[in-house]
Amino acid sequence: MSAPNRSRTLLLALVLVIPRAVDAQLTWQRTYGGFGSDQALAVEATADTAYVLVGSTGSFGSGGGDVYLVRVDSAGALVWSTTFGGPGVEQGVDLVRTDDEHLLVVGNSYIDPALGYDGLLVRADPMGAALWERTYGQAGWDLFNAAATVPGGWVVVGQTFSTGDGSGEAWIIRIDQAGDTLWTRTYGSVGSEEATAVVGLPDGGCAVVVNTALDGGQDIILLRYDPDGELLWQTNWGGVAWDEGRSVTSTVDGGFAVGGITEGIVPYRTMLLVKFDGAGAFLWNEVTYGQGTWEAHGIIELQNGDLCVAGSTDAFGAGGADMYMWHTSATGTYIEGPTFGGLEQDEAFDVTATIDGGYVLVGRTNGAGPGPQAVLGVKHFGAPLSGGFTETLDPLPIPDLRPATPGLLLHPNPARPGDAIIVTLAGGNAQRRSVVLLDQQGRQVAGWPGSHPSEPLRVPSVAPGIYMLHALSADGSRSAAPLLITP
Repeated sequence: MSAPNRSRTLLLALVLVIPRAVDAQLTWQRTYGGFGSDQALAVEATADTAYVLVGSTGSFGSGGGDVYLVRVDSAGALVWSTTFGGPGVEQGVDLVRTDDEHLLVVGNSYIDPALGYDGLLVRADPMGAALWERTYGQAGWDLFNAAATVPGGWVVVGQTFSTGDGSGEAWIIRIDQAGDTLWTRTYGSVGSEEATAVVGLPDGGCAVVVNTALDGGQDIILLRYDPDGELLWQTNWGGVAWDEGRSVTSTVDGGFAVGGITEGIVPYRTMLLVKFDGAGAFLWNEVTYGQGTWEAHGIIELQNGDLCVAGSTDAFGAGGADMYMWHTSATGTYIEGPTFGGLEQDEAFDVTATIDGGYVLVGRTNGAGPGPQAVLGVKHFGAPLSGGFTETLDPLPIPDLRPATPGLLLHPNPARPGDAIIVTLAGGNAQRRSVVLLDQQGRQVAGWPGSHPSEPLRVPSVAPGIYMLHALSADGSRSAAPLLITP
């Protein structure tokens, strides 16, 4: 599909963000996980006031990283947890709750280096038991990012490297309740495109957020599809630098709100909120302002029409980066911006509203919990129970190590600059002599000297894309695995 005409109407409003003291309204802050690296990327509220979280775990499961599904009660106490995955690397990225309280778990799976990643879907019952598991993809890398409910099934979106010129195309598929594919669409041009978010609509269609990158810049595209996968309209929004949409919600006025980030307005990235009407026409946008770096992820609309964007900032807070909730009116007017976290890195990736008028944030922290990184959940606006962290050591069993397989296992994978990744060599405990990271042209972009196999490596600040990580063990053997670095 050809690229749209690029009309660039860009009106930027800087919001002076003043953090609120939140201890009096903090209901709970809890961590979940084991002795490895664990994180949550999505959360859903259930009909009985509980919450289900999905992400990835390096503490439990059968491979180099598994999908991690956790249910907690209204007070944040662990009810149950489970993992999905095989001998490779799996990651949970999104979660959809159905009317019958069943769950669709969205993720990605990497087993065979020759095939790369495939999209992974798991249909689970209310107790987390898998009803079916299916992978989706072709010969190249195919990755899911998000899903939304539509009549009779779901629409799942992501990015595929199996079609087009290999630079990446937006990938949209519709499936029925058995996981069978009803239709598939790709969206691509001369650059790289990725579908990052989707919302189902009353007419059975959907709206999809796509990021399109070309010549060092990136714009946001909003696509509107009918129930049969026919493109009804598309709209392009962007400035002169880097704009990225990461979440979308439909709004009570029939329009759409997109949450994300933008660069180039000030000397650091800021949170971005863009509003469109039901026909895709641009209405307004807002950005946060404050000396530091901002990240934006999940977005919700509250019952009164207010908008909440979950993310993180190091502009203020307790230390490092903290979870941040950007709360605006329906017209983008700043209402509040509370932060949550401790002295280390705390990040929020998703948010869901609660029946008492509050919300629950989920993400990760490396400042609490038994391992180097734990799932972090925060509930705000309820009756105050605790202003500190409550650490939960998950009782999931840690299985015996399976027989060693050739190559490397990396967790988490995909990862972002600054993430700590665990590199497991064949044999599990092999001493690393050296590790190097190469780009797609074979150029070394980072290197690490020999270290203990349990010592994590920090992902360097490089452009998003696919890299190869090569390791040399103490016995002279070499192994390699692809690493997908995301923004």
